[in-house]
Amino acid sequence: MKASFYGHFVAGEDVASIRPLVQRNLPYGVRSILDYSVEKDISREEARAAELAYVISVVSFLHCDP
Repeated sequence: MKASFYGHFVAGEDVASIRPLVQRNLPYGVRSILDYSVEKDISREEARAAELAYVISVVSFLHCDP
């Protein structure tokens, strides 16, 4: 886990980095909650753009074969 304020909840920084952990946990019946959080001071517009990019990547992730 990455050392951060949310360290005990964070599996990675993007969909590509969390995919292996999510797939490794599935055989054990452990499901994941994908959520977006930011730990830096950015403008509202930057935050909206980053969140939209995240949502698009999660949708792509969910449509891929495990």
